[in-house]
Amino acid sequence: MSGDGLLENAPVALCATSLNGEILAHNPVLPQWLGLSGTRGTAGLVGRNLIDWLTPAGRLLYESRLMPELMRSGYVREVVIEVRGRNGQPASVILNANLIEQPTGDRRVYVALFDAATRIAFERQLVEARRAADLASSQLRLLQEATSRLAVAKGLDDLGLTLTDSSGRATQAAWTTVRIIDTQQPGSVLAEHTWGSRPGGIELFGSAPIPAEMVVCRNAVDIRLTMPEAAEALRAAGVESLVVTPIVRAGDGETVVLGAIHSWFRRSRSLEADVLDTLQALAGQAERVIEHLQLQDRVRHRSLHDVLTGLPNRQLFEERVGQMLTESRRTASSVAVLFLDLDGFKAINDQLGHRVGDDVLVSVAGRLREACRAGEIVARLGGDEFVIAIAHENESGVAGLAERALERVREPLAGEAGAFPLSASLGSVIYHPNAEAVPTAGELIAAADAAMYEAKRSGKNRTLQRAWSAEAPTAPPASA
Repeated sequence: MSGDGLLENAPVALCATSLNGEILAHNPVLPQWLGLSGTRGTAGLVGRNLIDWLTPAGRLLYESRLMPELMRSGYVREVVIEVRGRNGQPASVILNANLIEQPTGDRRVYVALFDAATRIAFERQLVEARRAADLASSQLRLLQEATSRLAVAKGLDDLGLTLTDSSGRATQAAWTTVRIIDTQQPGSVLAEHTWGSRPGGIELFGSAPIPAEMVVCRNAVDIRLTMPEAAEALRAAGVESLVVTPIVRAGDGETVVLGAIHSWFRRSRSLEADVLDTLQALAGQAERVIEHLQLQDRVRHRSLHDVLTGLPNRQLFEERVGQMLTESRRTASSVAVLFLDLDGFKAINDQLGHRVGDDVLVSVAGRLREACRAGEIVARLGGDEFVIAIAHENESGVAGLAERALERVREPLAGEAGAFPLSASLGSVIYHPNAEAVPTAGELIAAADAAMYEAKRSGKNRTLQRAWSAEAPTAPPASA
Protein backbone atom coordinates (compact mmCIF):
# COMPACT_ATOMS: atom_id res chain seq x y z
CA MET A 1 0.00 0.00 0.00
CA SER A 2 1.15 3.55 -0.65
CA GLY A 3 2.78 5.41 2.18
CA ASP A 4 1.76 8.89 1.04
CA GLY A 5 -1.11 8.93 3.58
CA LEU A 6 -3.89 8.96 1.01
CA LEU A 7 -4.76 5.26 1.14
CA GLU A 8 -4.02 5.03 4.86
CA ASN A 9 -6.67 7.67 5.51
CA ALA A 10 -9.18 6.52 2.92
CA PRO A 11 -12.79 6.08 4.20
CA VAL A 12 -12.76 2.51 2.89
CA ALA A 13 -11.00 -0.68 3.87
CA LEU A 14 -8.45 -1.77 1.26
CA CYS A 15 -6.45 -5.00 1.08
CA ALA A 16 -4.67 -7.36 -1.27
CA THR A 17 -5.08 -11.11 -0.86
CA SER A 18 -3.91 -14.31 -2.47
CA LEU A 19 -6.44 -16.48 -4.29
CA ASN A 20 -7.08 -18.45 -1.09
CA GLY A 21 -7.91 -15.29 0.90
CA GLU A 22 -4.56 -14.77 2.71
CA ILE A 23 -4.05 -11.06 3.43
CA LEU A 24 -0.87 -9.78 1.77
CA ALA A 25 -1.29 -6.07 2.53
CA HIS A 26 -3.97 -3.69 3.90
CA ASN A 27 -4.57 -0.12 4.97
CA PRO A 28 -5.22 0.86 8.63
CA VAL A 29 -9.00 1.06 8.07
CA LEU A 30 -9.41 -2.71 7.66
CA PRO A 31 -8.50 -3.66 11.25
CA GLN A 32 -10.76 -0.91 12.56
CA TRP A 33 -13.72 -2.23 10.56
CA LEU A 34 -13.05 -5.74 11.76
CA GLY A 35 -13.11 -4.57 15.37
CA LEU A 36 -9.37 -5.08 15.90
CA SER A 37 -8.62 -1.75 17.54
CA GLY A 38 -5.28 -3.02 18.94
CA THR A 39 -3.90 -3.85 15.52
CA ARG A 40 -2.17 -0.87 13.98
CA GLY A 41 -0.27 -0.13 10.83
CA THR A 42 -0.49 -1.79 7.49
CA ALA A 43 1.04 -5.13 8.43
CA GLY A 44 -0.97 -6.15 11.45
CA LEU A 45 -3.25 -8.61 9.58
CA VAL A 46 -0.73 -9.77 6.99
CA GLY A 47 -0.65 -13.56 6.81
CA ARG A 48 -4.14 -14.00 8.22
CA ASN A 49 -7.12 -15.03 6.08
CA LEU A 50 -9.85 -12.53 5.23
CA ILE A 51 -12.38 -15.37 5.13
CA ASP A 52 -11.99 -15.77 8.91
CA TRP A 53 -13.88 -12.49 9.40
CA LEU A 54 -16.86 -13.47 7.25
CA THR A 55 -20.08 -14.68 8.82
CA PRO A 56 -21.30 -18.15 7.72
CA ALA A 57 -23.66 -16.49 5.26
CA GLY A 58 -20.87 -14.20 4.05
CA ARG A 59 -18.48 -17.13 3.59
CA LEU A 60 -21.07 -19.07 1.60
CA LEU A 61 -21.59 -16.08 -0.69
CA TYR A 62 -17.83 -15.53 -1.01
CA GLU A 63 -17.05 -19.14 -1.95
CA SER A 64 -20.11 -19.94 -4.10
CA ARG A 65 -20.55 -16.69 -5.99
CA LEU A 66 -17.77 -14.16 -5.55
CA MET A 67 -14.73 -16.31 -6.28
CA PRO A 68 -16.28 -18.13 -9.28
CA GLU A 69 -17.31 -14.76 -10.75
CA LEU A 70 -13.89 -13.24 -10.02
CA MET A 71 -12.10 -16.14 -11.72
CA ARG A 72 -14.42 -15.92 -14.71
CA SER A 73 -14.50 -12.19 -15.38
CA GLY A 74 -11.62 -10.81 -13.34
CA TYR A 75 -13.78 -8.54 -11.15
CA VAL A 76 -16.92 -8.30 -8.99
CA ARG A 77 -18.86 -5.12 -8.24
CA GLU A 78 -21.32 -3.84 -5.63
CA VAL A 79 -21.85 -7.08 -3.70
CA VAL A 80 -23.28 -6.76 -0.17
CA ILE A 81 -21.60 -9.27 2.13
CA GLU A 82 -21.65 -9.84 5.92
CA VAL A 83 -18.49 -9.62 8.06
CA ARG A 84 -17.96 -10.04 11.79
CA GLY A 85 -17.36 -6.47 12.83
CA ARG A 86 -16.97 -4.75 16.19
CA ASN A 87 -17.93 -6.94 19.16
CA GLY A 88 -18.34 -9.85 16.76
CA GLN A 89 -21.67 -8.48 15.52
CA PRO A 90 -22.58 -9.02 11.86
CA ALA A 91 -22.12 -5.93 9.71
CA SER A 92 -22.97 -5.46 6.05
CA VAL A 93 -20.31 -4.11 3.73
CA ILE A 94 -20.19 -3.53 0.00
CA LEU A 95 -17.36 -5.43 -1.70
CA ASN A 96 -15.60 -4.60 -4.95
CA ALA A 97 -12.69 -6.77 -6.13
CA ASN A 98 -10.27 -7.01 -9.06
CA LEU A 99 -8.09 -10.01 -9.99
CA ILE A 100 -4.69 -8.67 -11.15
CA GLU A 101 -1.80 -10.72 -12.53
CA GLN A 102 1.59 -9.61 -11.16
CA PRO A 103 4.82 -9.32 -13.22
CA THR A 104 6.02 -12.45 -11.49
CA GLY A 105 3.02 -14.35 -12.85
CA ASP A 106 1.27 -14.57 -9.48
CA ARG A 107 -2.34 -13.38 -9.28
CA ARG A 108 -3.62 -11.17 -6.49
CA VAL A 109 -7.08 -10.06 -5.46
CA TYR A 110 -7.43 -6.35 -4.67
CA VAL A 111 -10.44 -5.76 -2.42
CA ALA A 112 -12.24 -2.55 -1.42
CA LEU A 113 -14.84 -2.73 1.34
CA PHE A 114 -17.36 0.11 1.84
CA ASP A 115 -19.63 0.65 4.83
CA ALA A 116 -23.05 -0.54 3.59
CA ALA A 117 -25.15 0.78 6.48
CA THR A 118 -25.74 4.19 4.93
CA ARG A 119 -26.15 2.67 1.48
CA ILE A 120 -28.66 0.08 2.69
CA ALA A 121 -30.62 2.73 4.61
CA PHE A 122 -30.69 4.90 1.51
CA GLU A 123 -31.81 2.02 -0.68
CA ARG A 124 -34.50 1.12 1.86
CA GLN A 125 -35.73 4.70 1.79
CA LEU A 126 -35.59 4.64 -1.99
CA VAL A 127 -37.63 1.43 -2.13
CA GLU A 128 -40.16 2.88 0.29
CA ALA A 129 -40.33 6.10 -1.72
CA ARG A 130 -40.86 4.13 -4.91
CA ARG A 131 -43.52 2.03 -3.22
CA ALA A 132 -45.27 5.18 -2.00
CA ALA A 133 -45.03 6.70 -5.47
CA ASP A 134 -46.38 3.53 -7.08
CA LEU A 135 -49.21 3.41 -4.57
CA ALA A 136 -50.02 7.07 -5.12
CA SER A 137 -49.98 6.52 -8.88
CA SER A 138 -52.23 3.49 -8.51
CA GLN A 139 -54.68 5.39 -6.31
CA LEU A 140 -54.65 8.31 -8.75
CA ARG A 141 -55.45 6.00 -11.68
CA LEU A 142 -58.24 4.44 -9.63
CA LEU A 143 -59.70 7.87 -8.83
CA GLN A 144 -59.42 8.99 -12.45
CA GLU A 145 -61.19 5.84 -13.61
CA ALA A 146 -63.87 6.26 -10.96
CA THR A 147 -64.36 9.91 -11.96
CA SER A 148 -64.84 8.93 -15.60
CA ARG A 149 -67.35 6.23 -14.70
CA LEU A 150 -69.24 8.40 -12.22
CA ALA A 151 -69.48 11.23 -14.76
CA VAL A 152 -71.65 9.05 -17.02
CA ALA A 153 -73.68 7.38 -14.26
CA LYS A 154 -77.28 7.13 -15.44
CA GLY A 155 -78.72 6.85 -11.96
CA LEU A 156 -78.11 5.95 -8.34
CA ASP A 157 -77.73 2.26 -9.20
CA ASP A 158 -74.90 3.07 -11.62
CA LEU A 159 -73.30 5.26 -8.99
CA GLY A 160 -73.57 2.52 -6.34
CA LEU A 161 -71.99 -0.08 -8.61
CA THR A 162 -69.06 2.20 -9.49
CA LEU A 163 -68.45 3.21 -5.88
CA THR A 164 -68.59 -0.40 -4.68
CA ASP A 165 -66.07 -1.53 -7.28
CA SER A 166 -63.68 1.41 -6.82
CA SER A 167 -63.69 1.43 -3.01
CA GLY A 168 -63.32 -2.36 -2.90
CA ARG A 169 -60.24 -2.16 -5.12
CA ALA A 170 -58.80 0.77 -3.15
CA THR A 171 -59.04 -1.00 0.21
CA GLN A 172 -58.86 -4.69 -0.78
CA ALA A 173 -61.68 -5.17 1.72
CA ALA A 174 -63.29 -8.56 2.19
CA TRP A 175 -66.71 -6.95 1.82
CA THR A 176 -67.76 -3.52 0.54
CA THR A 177 -71.27 -2.07 0.62
CA VAL A 178 -72.43 1.31 -0.68
CA ARG A 179 -75.77 2.60 0.55
CA ILE A 180 -77.53 5.77 -0.68
CA ILE A 181 -80.36 6.90 1.59
CA ASP A 182 -83.45 9.06 1.06
CA THR A 183 -82.89 12.26 3.02
CA GLN A 184 -86.60 13.07 2.84
CA GLN A 185 -87.74 9.75 4.34
CA PRO A 186 -85.54 8.56 7.23
CA GLY A 187 -84.82 4.85 7.01
CA SER A 188 -85.61 4.68 3.29
CA VAL A 189 -82.85 3.37 0.99
CA LEU A 190 -82.58 4.64 -2.59
CA ALA A 191 -79.78 2.30 -3.72
CA GLU A 192 -77.56 -0.38 -2.17
CA HIS A 193 -74.82 -2.52 -3.69
CA THR A 194 -72.40 -5.00 -2.10
CA TRP A 195 -69.13 -6.43 -3.39
CA GLY A 196 -68.78 -9.89 -1.93
CA SER A 197 -71.39 -11.25 0.45
CA ARG A 198 -72.17 -8.86 3.25
CA PRO A 199 -71.05 -10.29 6.62
CA GLY A 200 -73.92 -12.23 8.14
CA GLY A 201 -75.95 -10.44 10.79
CA ILE A 202 -74.65 -6.96 9.90
CA GLU A 203 -77.43 -4.40 9.58
CA LEU A 204 -75.40 -1.33 8.57
CA PHE A 205 -76.11 0.51 11.83
CA GLY A 206 -79.72 -0.75 11.83
CA SER A 207 -82.06 2.12 12.66
CA ALA A 208 -79.23 4.32 13.97
CA PRO A 209 -78.21 7.19 11.69
CA ILE A 210 -75.06 6.94 9.60
CA PRO A 211 -72.30 8.95 11.33
CA ALA A 212 -71.34 12.23 9.67
CA GLU A 213 -67.62 11.59 10.31
CA MET A 214 -65.45 8.72 9.06
CA VAL A 215 -65.32 5.75 11.45
CA VAL A 216 -62.01 3.82 11.44
CA CYS A 217 -61.57 0.62 13.49
CA ARG A 218 -58.19 -0.99 12.85
CA ASN A 219 -58.74 -4.00 15.11
CA ALA A 220 -61.28 -5.75 17.32
CA VAL A 221 -60.40 -3.53 20.29
CA ASP A 222 -61.24 -0.42 18.26
CA ILE A 223 -64.56 -1.99 17.25
CA ARG A 224 -65.50 -2.74 20.85
CA LEU A 225 -64.66 0.81 21.92
CA THR A 226 -66.27 2.57 18.94
CA MET A 227 -69.43 0.54 18.40
CA PRO A 228 -69.97 -1.72 21.42
CA GLU A 229 -73.58 -2.48 20.44
CA ALA A 230 -72.45 -4.11 17.17
CA ALA A 231 -69.13 -5.59 18.34
CA GLU A 232 -70.44 -9.09 19.04
CA ALA A 233 -72.28 -9.37 15.72
CA LEU A 234 -69.18 -8.16 13.88
CA ARG A 235 -66.97 -10.64 15.74
CA ALA A 236 -69.35 -13.50 14.92
CA ALA A 237 -69.31 -12.45 11.27
CA GLY A 238 -65.50 -12.57 11.16
CA VAL A 239 -64.98 -8.80 10.98
CA GLU A 240 -61.81 -7.63 12.72
CA SER A 241 -61.47 -4.13 11.25
CA LEU A 242 -63.68 -1.73 9.31
CA VAL A 243 -64.11 1.73 7.84
CA VAL A 244 -67.36 3.67 7.42
CA THR A 245 -66.94 6.59 5.02
CA PRO A 246 -69.99 8.88 5.00
CA ILE A 247 -71.13 10.62 1.83
CA VAL A 248 -72.08 14.09 3.04
CA ARG A 249 -73.27 17.40 1.65
CA ALA A 250 -72.06 20.38 3.66
CA GLY A 251 -73.28 23.92 3.27
CA ASP A 252 -75.06 26.78 5.04
CA GLY A 253 -73.82 25.49 8.36
CA GLU A 254 -75.55 22.14 7.88
CA THR A 255 -74.19 18.69 7.08
CA VAL A 256 -76.56 16.28 5.36
CA VAL A 257 -75.62 12.58 5.19
CA LEU A 258 -76.53 11.12 1.78
CA GLY A 259 -75.14 7.61 2.31
CA ALA A 260 -71.96 5.74 3.17
CA ILE A 261 -69.24 3.40 1.91
CA HIS A 262 -68.87 0.45 4.31
CA SER A 263 -65.59 -1.52 4.16
CA TRP A 264 -65.08 -4.64 6.28
CA PHE A 265 -61.90 -6.72 6.72
CA ARG A 266 -61.27 -10.24 8.02
CA ARG A 267 -58.00 -9.21 9.69
CA SER A 268 -56.64 -6.23 11.60
CA ARG A 269 -55.52 -3.52 9.18
CA SER A 270 -53.22 -0.55 9.56
CA LEU A 271 -55.44 1.46 7.19
CA GLU A 272 -52.86 4.01 6.17
CA ALA A 273 -53.70 7.63 5.40
CA ASP A 274 -53.53 7.10 1.62
CA VAL A 275 -56.28 4.45 1.74
CA LEU A 276 -58.50 6.64 3.92
CA ASP A 277 -57.82 9.66 1.69
CA THR A 278 -58.88 7.64 -1.36
CA LEU A 279 -62.14 6.61 0.33
CA GLN A 280 -62.90 10.20 1.25
CA ALA A 281 -62.10 11.35 -2.29
CA LEU A 282 -64.51 8.73 -3.66
CA ALA A 283 -67.18 9.88 -1.20
CA GLY A 284 -66.62 13.50 -2.28
CA GLN A 285 -67.06 12.57 -5.94
CA ALA A 286 -70.18 10.58 -5.08
CA GLU A 287 -71.73 13.61 -3.34
CA ARG A 288 -71.32 15.73 -6.47
CA VAL A 289 -72.78 13.01 -8.70
CA ILE A 290 -75.74 12.48 -6.35
CA GLU A 291 -76.45 16.22 -6.42
CA HIS A 292 -76.26 16.20 -10.23
CA LEU A 293 -78.55 13.16 -10.52
CA GLN A 294 -81.07 14.66 -8.12
CA LEU A 295 -81.05 17.89 -10.13
CA GLN A 296 -81.67 15.86 -13.28
CA ASP A 297 -84.54 14.07 -11.54
CA ARG A 298 -86.08 17.37 -10.48
CA VAL A 299 -85.78 18.79 -14.00
CA ARG A 300 -87.25 15.63 -15.52
CA HIS A 301 -90.05 15.57 -12.95
CA ARG A 302 -90.95 19.18 -13.75
CA SER A 303 -90.89 18.43 -17.48
CA LEU A 304 -93.22 15.43 -17.07
CA HIS A 305 -95.64 16.68 -14.42
CA ASP A 306 -98.29 19.36 -14.17
CA VAL A 307 -96.99 22.22 -12.06
CA LEU A 308 -100.34 22.96 -10.40
CA THR A 309 -101.60 19.49 -9.47
CA GLY A 310 -98.41 17.41 -9.52
CA LEU A 311 -100.12 14.89 -11.84
CA PRO A 312 -98.32 13.48 -14.88
CA ASN A 313 -98.69 15.70 -17.96
CA ARG A 314 -99.57 14.65 -21.51
CA GLN A 315 -96.00 13.59 -22.40
CA LEU A 316 -95.61 11.27 -19.40
CA PHE A 317 -99.17 9.97 -19.76
CA GLU A 318 -98.55 9.02 -23.40
CA GLU A 319 -95.30 7.26 -22.37
CA ARG A 320 -97.17 5.22 -19.74
CA VAL A 321 -100.03 4.35 -22.11
CA GLY A 322 -97.47 3.33 -24.74
CA GLN A 323 -95.88 0.99 -22.19
CA MET A 324 -99.30 -0.48 -21.39
CA LEU A 325 -100.00 -1.09 -25.09
CA THR A 326 -96.64 -2.85 -25.52
CA GLU A 327 -97.38 -5.04 -22.50
CA SER A 328 -100.92 -5.74 -23.74
CA ARG A 329 -99.65 -7.22 -27.01
CA ARG A 330 -97.33 -9.50 -25.00
CA THR A 331 -99.95 -10.62 -22.46
CA ALA A 332 -103.15 -10.24 -24.55
CA SER A 333 -104.62 -7.86 -21.97
CA SER A 334 -106.79 -4.79 -22.52
CA VAL A 335 -105.89 -1.10 -22.19
CA ALA A 336 -108.46 1.65 -21.60
CA VAL A 337 -108.24 5.45 -21.52
CA LEU A 338 -110.86 7.59 -19.77
CA PHE A 339 -111.09 11.28 -20.73
CA LEU A 340 -112.81 13.74 -18.33
CA ASP A 341 -113.82 17.35 -18.94
CA LEU A 342 -115.31 19.28 -16.00
CA ASP A 343 -118.84 20.68 -16.27
CA GLY A 344 -119.39 23.93 -14.39
CA PHE A 345 -115.73 24.81 -13.90
CA LYS A 346 -115.84 27.84 -16.23
CA ALA A 347 -118.42 29.57 -14.04
CA ILE A 348 -116.27 29.07 -10.95
CA ASN A 349 -113.14 30.35 -12.68
CA ASP A 350 -114.92 33.38 -14.23
CA GLN A 351 -116.87 34.48 -11.16
CA LEU A 352 -114.47 33.62 -8.31
CA GLY A 353 -111.15 34.08 -10.09
CA HIS A 354 -108.19 31.92 -11.10
CA ARG A 355 -107.00 31.41 -7.52
CA VAL A 356 -110.22 29.64 -6.54
CA GLY A 357 -110.26 27.88 -9.91
CA ASP A 358 -106.77 26.53 -9.27
CA ASP A 359 -107.83 25.29 -5.83
CA VAL A 360 -110.74 23.42 -7.45
CA LEU A 361 -108.42 21.78 -9.99
CA VAL A 362 -106.07 20.64 -7.19
CA SER A 363 -109.05 19.24 -5.29
CA VAL A 364 -110.33 17.36 -8.35
CA ALA A 365 -106.85 15.92 -8.98
CA GLY A 366 -106.77 14.56 -5.42
CA ARG A 367 -110.24 13.06 -5.74
CA LEU A 368 -109.36 11.29 -8.98
CA ARG A 369 -106.22 9.85 -7.39
CA GLU A 370 -108.36 8.47 -4.57
CA ALA A 371 -110.84 6.98 -7.04
CA CYS A 372 -108.08 5.00 -8.77
CA ARG A 373 -106.35 1.84 -7.61
CA ALA A 374 -102.67 0.90 -7.78
CA GLY A 375 -101.46 0.71 -11.37
CA GLU A 376 -104.10 3.13 -12.69
CA ILE A 377 -102.61 6.41 -13.95
CA VAL A 378 -104.23 9.85 -13.56
CA ALA A 379 -102.94 12.86 -15.55
CA ARG A 380 -103.94 16.42 -16.32
CA LEU A 381 -103.74 17.42 -19.97
CA GLY A 382 -104.36 21.11 -19.35
CA GLY A 383 -107.26 23.41 -18.46
CA ASP A 384 -109.99 21.30 -16.87
CA GLU A 385 -109.22 18.12 -18.80
CA PHE A 386 -108.08 14.97 -16.98
CA VAL A 387 -107.31 11.45 -18.22
CA ILE A 388 -107.04 8.03 -16.60
CA ALA A 389 -105.34 4.90 -17.99
CA ILE A 390 -106.16 1.38 -16.84
CA ALA A 391 -104.95 -2.05 -18.02
CA HIS A 392 -106.10 -5.66 -17.55
CA GLU A 393 -109.76 -4.65 -17.14
CA ASN A 394 -112.98 -5.53 -19.03
CA GLU A 395 -115.84 -3.24 -19.99
CA SER A 396 -117.57 -3.66 -16.64
CA GLY A 397 -114.43 -2.76 -14.69
CA VAL A 398 -113.79 0.34 -16.84
CA ALA A 399 -117.42 1.43 -16.39
CA GLY A 400 -117.05 1.02 -12.62
CA LEU A 401 -113.94 3.23 -12.58
CA ALA A 402 -115.75 5.84 -14.70
CA GLU A 403 -118.68 5.95 -12.28
CA ARG A 404 -116.37 6.22 -9.24
CA ALA A 405 -114.53 9.13 -10.87
CA LEU A 406 -117.78 11.00 -11.65
CA GLU A 407 -119.12 10.44 -8.14
CA ARG A 408 -115.98 11.90 -6.61
CA VAL A 409 -116.06 14.93 -8.91
CA ARG A 410 -119.73 15.60 -8.01
CA GLU A 411 -119.00 15.79 -4.29
CA PRO A 412 -119.59 19.31 -2.87
CA LEU A 413 -116.65 21.67 -3.06
CA ALA A 414 -115.15 23.34 -0.02
CA GLY A 415 -114.61 27.05 0.59
CA GLU A 416 -115.73 29.81 -1.75
CA ALA A 417 -116.62 27.36 -4.54
CA GLY A 418 -118.99 25.43 -2.29
CA ALA A 419 -122.09 27.13 -3.78
CA PHE A 420 -121.22 26.07 -7.33
CA PRO A 421 -122.14 22.64 -8.70
CA LEU A 422 -119.38 20.64 -10.40
CA SER A 423 -119.62 17.50 -12.49
CA ALA A 424 -117.82 15.95 -15.46
CA SER A 425 -118.43 14.47 -18.87
CA LEU A 426 -116.40 11.30 -19.43
CA GLY A 427 -115.58 9.26 -22.50
CA SER A 428 -113.70 5.96 -22.40
CA VAL A 429 -112.17 3.74 -25.09
CA ILE A 430 -111.06 0.12 -24.54
CA TYR A 431 -108.46 -1.55 -26.73
CA HIS A 432 -108.39 -5.35 -26.92
CA PRO A 433 -105.30 -6.98 -28.49
CA ASN A 434 -107.48 -9.01 -30.87
CA ALA A 435 -108.65 -5.83 -32.59
CA GLU A 436 -107.54 -5.49 -36.20
CA ALA A 437 -105.81 -2.13 -35.80
CA VAL A 438 -103.25 -1.41 -33.07
CA PRO A 439 -103.53 2.19 -31.83
CA THR A 440 -100.78 4.46 -30.65
CA ALA A 441 -101.10 6.10 -27.26
CA GLY A 442 -102.03 9.38 -28.94
CA GLU A 443 -104.75 7.71 -31.02
CA LEU A 444 -106.27 6.03 -27.96
CA ILE A 445 -106.33 9.36 -26.07
CA ALA A 446 -107.88 11.13 -29.07
CA ALA A 447 -110.57 8.45 -29.36
CA ALA A 448 -111.42 8.87 -25.66
CA ASP A 449 -111.52 12.65 -26.19
CA ALA A 450 -114.05 12.20 -29.01
CA ALA A 451 -116.18 9.92 -26.84
CA MET A 452 -116.10 12.54 -24.05
CA TYR A 453 -117.37 15.25 -26.41
CA GLU A 454 -120.17 13.00 -27.52
CA ALA A 455 -121.14 12.44 -23.88
CA LYS A 456 -121.06 16.21 -23.26
CA ARG A 457 -123.31 16.85 -26.25
CA SER A 458 -125.73 14.30 -24.84
CA GLY A 459 -126.36 16.36 -21.75
CA LYS A 460 -123.13 16.47 -19.68
CA ASN A 461 -122.53 14.75 -16.32
CA ARG A 462 -122.50 11.34 -17.95
CA THR A 463 -120.21 8.74 -19.49
CA LEU A 464 -119.85 7.09 -22.88
CA GLN A 465 -117.83 3.91 -23.45
CA ARG A 466 -116.52 2.56 -26.75
CA ALA A 467 -114.32 -0.26 -27.98
CA TRP A 468 -111.32 0.87 -29.99
CA SER A 469 -111.77 0.88 -33.72
CA ALA A 470 -109.69 2.51 -36.40
CA GLU A 471 -112.92 3.77 -38.01
CA ALA A 472 -114.21 5.39 -34.80
CA PRO A 473 -113.88 9.20 -34.46
CA THR A 474 -110.57 10.19 -32.90
CA ALA A 475 -111.25 13.92 -32.52
CA PRO A 476 -114.22 16.00 -31.48
CA PRO A 477 -116.28 17.57 -34.28
CA ALA A 478 -115.46 21.12 -35.16
CA SER A 479 -118.71 22.39 -33.68
CA ALA A 480 -118.04 20.89 -30.25
